[in-house]
Amino acid sequence: MRSHVLVVAVLFVLGPWAAWGQEPGDTPSEETTTAPAEEPTTAPAAPAANFVPWPQSFTLGAGEMPLTGTGRIVATDKSLANLAKIFRGELFMVSGQRLAIEPAPAQAGDIVLGLDASLKNEEAYTVTVTDRVEIKGGGYIGAVHGTTLLLQAVTRDAKKGTVVPKMTVSDKPHSEYTGTMVDIARQENSMEDLKSVILMMHFYRMRYLHLHLTDMEAWTFPSKAYPKLGTRNSAAHGGPTPRLPSLAEWQDLAKFADERGVNILPEIETVGHYSAGMRCCPEIFGPDHGSMNPTNPKFYQAMDTIMGELCQVFKTTPYIHIGCDETSLDGAFKNAPAEFIKTNAITSGHDLFAWHIGKMAEILKKYKKRTIVWEDAPIAERVPKEVIVMVWHIDGNNGNSASYMNQEHPVIQVTWTPCVYQPVQAVYEWNAWQEGMKPELMLGTQMLLWERPGGEALPKLRYKSPPRNEKAWSPFSGKTYDDFAPRQGACDRALDRLTTGLYAEETGLVQDLDAWLKDGGKGDEGSGIMPPFTFNAASALVLKKAVPGGVIRYTLDGKDPVKNSPAYARPIKLAGAKLDKFTLKARLFDDAGRPVAGTFVREYNREGAVPKKKK
Repeated sequence: MRSHVLVVAVLFVLGPWAAWGQEPGDTPSEETTTAPAEEPTTAPAAPAANFVPWPQSFTLGAGEMPLTGTGRIVATDKSLANLAKIFRGELFMVSGQRLAIEPAPAQAGDIVLGLDASLKNEEAYTVTVTDRVEIKGGGYIGAVHGTTLLLQAVTRDAKKGTVVPKMTVSDKPHSEYTGTMVDIARQENSMEDLKSVILMMHFYRMRYLHLHLTDMEAWTFPSKAYPKLGTRNSAAHGGPTPRLPSLAEWQDLAKFADERGVNILPEIETVGHYSAGMRCCPEIFGPDHGSMNPTNPKFYQAMDTIMGELCQVFKTTPYIHIGCDETSLDGAFKNAPAEFIKTNAITSGHDLFAWHIGKMAEILKKYKKRTIVWEDAPIAERVPKEVIVMVWHIDGNNGNSASYMNQEHPVIQVTWTPCVYQPVQAVYEWNAWQEGMKPELMLGTQMLLWERPGGEALPKLRYKSPPRNEKAWSPFSGKTYDDFAPRQGACDRALDRLTTGLYAEETGLVQDLDAWLKDGGKGDEGSGIMPPFTFNAASALVLKKAVPGGVIRYTLDGKDPVKNSPAYARPIKLAGAKLDKFTLKARLFDDAGRPVAGTFVREYNREGAVPKKKK
């Protein structure tokens, strides 16, 4: 879990990332024989049912409903007023249509947001498209899910304009738990990096962003009671050192996520992976016996306080993760005070570890949170049955999941094989669910990303989290990878429009995203995991705006576009580069020179060239 590392080029990033340099003049040339591109009236059209994840029930009707500027967004419940504002902005980025927000009653052409208690699940939703769109959620999160399904359904056509298909959708996740994990305690991941992951999760209807907040290198959650924590951070693999964000930054991120139907699940590692905390506060975590020392009288007082501070920020998550992997408490047991051992009837280091889990579960229960541990934790009689086990020692099957469930412990499966480094098809075809698994015990699954800097989070997760999530959302749909691949390609292009307001149309590529996905999305930790956009002498690139107005500014040297960067005017001849690999970055700016959205990034590789591996 800790040793899989790879530095890869970053593709499609929302927000800044680490640039790589090029020599002056080693850039593609603009094709001067083509007239400057005007503001587009169309975007890539897509079939009507490009949904990821696939819904539980979908019926396609006859015809389409046009989306025009005369339509409105109507929120029938005051709790959805803020969602209406968020959805208005997202719909504009995807469709170019800026709808007004108006009170009821609704009329033809409107999009109506409401709640329906009869759905009996806060994540359940229905979408009905007739002469208007009606989205109903079992709760706020269900309504959010309905809006993102509609975003995936929007198509733009030169003849028809912007339309959504007439349809009926009734949906809810099969799994209680759907999500993605990012390790922010090994290398720096900025708040903007994390927001880009949250937007991706929101778009694909993933519920929980699991953040690995502490480890050997860094402590990234600020404590008012223990302000020294996080003041002596370091980094893994020579990467950027994780900083200690402020409490206000964490509160802002939690609010940003909650508003988009994503809840942040924090993890504070105990009792191993402890060095960052020990360096700062040995008086509460020590003496150092190869782990945190739970026999220290100050230890649980501190953990109670820290967990309370954590729960004040991440209020909406029902879970807190306490780590408990890859360590032993044998040293702490051998050096424990005799009175402590006698009072708590501890018989061994293994028993002390189990006792620790029970103690932490007791603390978290006070804060109305459920406890999650990694499967390396000792699961013994001392461990309460409600403690959830994240199972990651899985190799193409279900690992020890059945054993834990037979002990009546809930399970979340987070297999390392296949993981983010394996082909998209392999990720899709692994299924955490097996017939007969009880939903109260098999809670779901997520994709993991360990030990990488923030610039790699969205690029690595955007192709591997959606297939994993579809199998958590609808594990028995009967859908095949051949069905999934074109849906993911279409959704990925919509995600670009949502996050950047831009999209690319290439001609003459040897391999593009759809071809890569059709071929299984191949790639591994040794050869790279990103789709290789491959060009030759006939290849050209056209950049287009998904929204009206503004100026596209771009770079071809790896630098982030700014308001004074060249304005895009005409198609770019990809073979004009002297390099075998180069990076395009583009960003949309308004007339005042302010960026409208995130940065569109794509790496291009010359046909026949083998990119050098980065160390």
